[in-house]
Formats: sequence, C-alpha cells, structure tokens
Amino acid sequence: MDYTPDNRRRVLTPMRCATIEAMSQALREIGVGRALKYCAGQFQIALLKSELLLSPFRVILLKLFGMTIGKDSVIHACTFFNVYRGGFSKMRTGHHCFIGNECLIDLAETITLGNYVTIAERVSILTHTSVGFSDHPLHGKIPAVMAGVRIGNGAFIGLGATIMPGVTIGENAIVGACSLVRENVTAGVTVAGIPARPV
Repeated sequence: MDYTPDNRRRVLTPMRCATIEAMSQALREIGVGRALKYCAGQFQIALLKSELLLSPFRVILLKLFGMTIGKDSVIHACTFFNVYRGGFSKMRTGHHCFIGNECLIDLAETITLGNYVTIAERVSILTHTSVGFSDHPLHGKIPAVMAGVRIGNGAFIGLGATIMPGVTIGENAIVGACSLVRENVTAGVTVAGIPARPV
C-alpha cells in the first residue's frame, strides 16, 4: 500500500471516527463536570506516577490533593484511577503504612488502611467493577458494584494480590502473593490462592 499523506489520511479516518464516537459516548454518560474532574485527575496522576518523585514528596502532593495519610507512611509510585469520582479524599491511611511500587488503586469508593499496613508491589485494590458503558451487552449479566475496602492494623498484602470491592481484611491478617480476595479475611488469618482461602 502506498503511504503517501493522502492515503494515510484515508486509512486513519475510520479509526478517528471510532475514537470521536467513543469519546462522545463517554461524555454523554458521565457529563461535562465529571469529564473536567477526570482531566484534572489525570494531571494529578501524571505528577504522582514518576519513579523520580521520592516518597516524602509524593506524600506531600497526595495530602495537598486531599488524601489523609498518617505519619511515617511511605507511598511509592502507584497508579490511582477513578479519581474523578470522589478525588483522593476517598483514601485514608493510618500511621507507618507502606504502599509499594506499581500498585493499582481504585478511588471510586473509600479505601481505609489502619496503622502499620503493608501493601507490597503490584497489588490491586478495587472498589468498583463494571463492564463499561450502559449499552454494553453484559450489563444484565454482570451488574456494576461499588463498595469500599478496609484493611486493618498490621495487615500484610503480598505481591500482586487483588482485593475486590467491599472486602474487609482484619487486623494482622496476611494475604499471600498473587491471591484474589473476594471475601472478608478474619483478623490474624493467613489466606492465599485464587480465590483466597485460609492456609
């Protein structure tokens, strides 16, 4: 195929139309106000994601953006999403918490960490599930869920674990690496696996 400027324009036109249509649908569903909040949130997220930004400075920015963070807590480069739904004020950490690199944190609903909570690298904490736009064919089979997550004092969440919406993890509980936690975890219990079970 000849990739002259005229041909490139013709090849990309259907893609451009699909992108514009998807953006229009998103704007209709969430509204202009939420779209502007989304853009502001994306700017905040871009500032926070840099590996060059040391934890003390990231903590200062997160506090400025509205997050409540206890003393001596360490937060490495994470990806926050759904910031436009309620902002960083949806998350609270206790004192002496640790959140590792590359965690995925959903701020659609509240996330509360007690004191001395450790979240290892690449952990996902979800507070909502949804298949997408309201006209998605699976909406009838997979209803949207929004529910906060609570992690008690001294709990440890292992590398790559996923915490689903509405889960409460008790004090001093341990979640094994790469586990999928769909149900509450009792205080002092160790769980592992997909789905996570006591071990």
